[in-house]
Parts: sequence; C-alpha cells; structure tokens
Amino acid sequence: DFQTKHGLESDGICGDATWAALGKAQDALAGGGSSSGNNTGSGTNGGSGSNTGSNTGSNTGSNTGSGTNTQPTTPSQPSQPSQPSQPAVSVSGRKVLYYGLVNDDVKALQQILNKLGNKLDVDGVFGDGTQNAVLSFQKQHKLDVDGVVGQATWAALGSAQTSGSSSSGGSSGNTTGTKPSTPSGSGTSSSNTSNSSTSNSNTSKGTSISVSNRLPVYYGVVSGDVKALQQILNTLGYKLDTDGIFGDGTLSAVRDYQSKHSLTVDGIVGNATWSSLGKAQGTASGSGTSSSSSTKASSSAGSNANRSSVSFGSTGSDVTALQTALNRYGYGLDVDGIFGNATYQALIKFQKSKGLETDGICGKLTWAKL
Repeated sequence: DFQTKHGLESDGICGDATWAALGKAQDALAGGGSSSGNNTGSGTNGGSGSNTGSNTGSNTGSNTGSGTNTQPTTPSQPSQPSQPSQPAVSVSGRKVLYYGLVNDDVKALQQILNKLGNKLDVDGVFGDGTQNAVLSFQKQHKLDVDGVVGQATWAALGSAQTSGSSSSGGSSGNTTGTKPSTPSGSGTSSSNTSNSSTSNSNTSKGTSISVSNRLPVYYGVVSGDVKALQQILNTLGYKLDTDGIFGDGTLSAVRDYQSKHSLTVDGIVGNATWSSLGKAQGTASGSGTSSSSSTKASSSAGSNANRSSVSFGSTGSDVTALQTALNRYGYGLDVDGIFGNATYQALIKFQKSKGLETDGICGKLTWAKL
C-alpha cells in the first residue's frame, strides 16, 4: 500500500528505493507533527500544544483548533498523485503461468491485471480470482481462453497496460480458443462436449482420438479435452478414470508419458505433448501391444540410466522407481510416486552414505549409485 501511494514498484520488497521513501515520509511527518503542535497553541493552550510533541499535536489540533479538520489527512495525501506515475510492469522473460502456481511472476501478473481494472490481492498466488481475471482478459482480447498465461497473453498484457485498456468486463466477442477450460469448476463445459462426443468409442483399438485444436490442460482443469487426454493415455497402457478431471492420477500419467517421450516433464499438456500423444496412439493402434511392452521395458530395474532427475514435489513413475530402489536399502517408504518429505529425507541419507552431494535431487550420479 505504501509503495502504491508513493509511486514505487508495488512488489512488497523493501529495497533501497522503498527505504529511502520511508525515510523521507517519516521526516515529513515529524516536521508536520511539530508544526501542528504549535498550531494547537493558538486554538487552545499554547504551552499544552507545544508540549504534546509530534505524536499528539495533530490530534489535539483536530479536536480543538478551528478549521483544523484537514490536519489528519496529511499522511494520505500522496495517494492522489501516485497513480499516474506507476511504472509499467515488465513482461519480458516471464514464465508460463497457470492455476495453482505461487511465484513472483504471478505477482507481476496480478499487478498488471489490477492496472487494467481488477482488484486482486497481489500475493503471488494463482488462485480463483486471478484465474477468472485471466480468462476475462483472454476473452476480451480474443486470445485462447484457457487460463494459461503464455507468450501471447503476456504480450497482450504488456500492450494493454501501456494503452490503459481495461480487462474487467469487456466484450463477449468470439475467442480464437473457442473452448474455455474451467480449472476450478465442477462440470464439463458444453462447448467441449462436441470434442468428446465420440470419445466413448475409443475402447475399440484402432479408433484414434483427434488431438487437433486441443487446449492446453493441466492439474485442476475439468473439461472434454481432459477426458480425451485420459482416453488416449488409456490406449497407451495407462488405467485412468475417463471423468474429464485432471487430478493426481492424470498428472502422474502425463508426467510419466512426457518423461518417456523426451518432452518437458511439467505436467502440462500443450501443443508438443498433444502432438506426441496423437502420434503415439496411432502407433499403438497399429501394433496393438507395442505401447504396453515399451512401458514394461522402461520400468525394468536396469533402466535407471534413462531416468529423469526428480526432486521434492515431483510425481510419476520415476519417483516410484526411486522409492522402490530406496526401499531395497531399508528406508521403508510408501511407493506412491509422490516425492514428499519422507522420500526427500531418505534420499539425503542415501546420498550421504554413498559420498554423494546431499542435495536431495536424484540425478544421474544418484541413479547410478541406486
């Protein structure tokens, strides 16, 4: 709040500029308190007014001196001129953002959205409020209405904040994405139904599910695209409920698939992952069992050399393999594919016992020792 009122970058970080502004502000208040104390002398008792000091002088003046109602508002005066001088928030080099993330890029996103008329808490948490504001902005600016802040949305936000266009409200014009996902919703969007209307027939081998024009999907999304994703993954040997809900099971399967197909293991099904899934299901439908056999081969004990690096917060088959391997050394972990605190502590102990760097990250050297 102080940074906003004094034309500083509202990042919540008290650095050199904010410290300097705080120093000037308190000096100004101290000077104002002394003069207001002297002013009370003319309204009541001069001795009393000068002895009250800067802390009480302004209060005494406002209660007794004539025409002193403007005295208490002095500290908040800078709020008026500070608005035009707010600097633009840089959008260059920003990460892809989506529901559930917590970082400084989310905070920058919230600051920009607030400049465009929203009223978000600038806390760096990509929650429901931020999600709704992003969806509204994307719809107004004819972007893919997917709730994912990628390069196109960042660019549009950068242009919008400099031009001053609002993102609250806006027109309901056509959206190039056509199918908004509902990350925190409980039902499947009716516009997504057309994409998955024939998906129930995928149980027969040889029926491929289209991956063209699919929206990015990720943890928390509920949509027809998620259902199609689950059906494709099931043709590749996974065993998911095709309920259209991108939950823990779907996240683990996606991460596992991405790891096995040399994709970025981020749990987000974007263009690259959709394209790869389309090719993989075509191969699976042609060969029948090729997918399941490759899955078994990749999970064999001798495949640790091809494992991805995993660390705290990771999920999927590589974490399951890590937990299984650690249990052979007597660590007694739940083999759930979730890299939590117990797995982290066990890995630290293992690395220490083997003379490895105790960083809690299972990389190539640790996999080799395992």
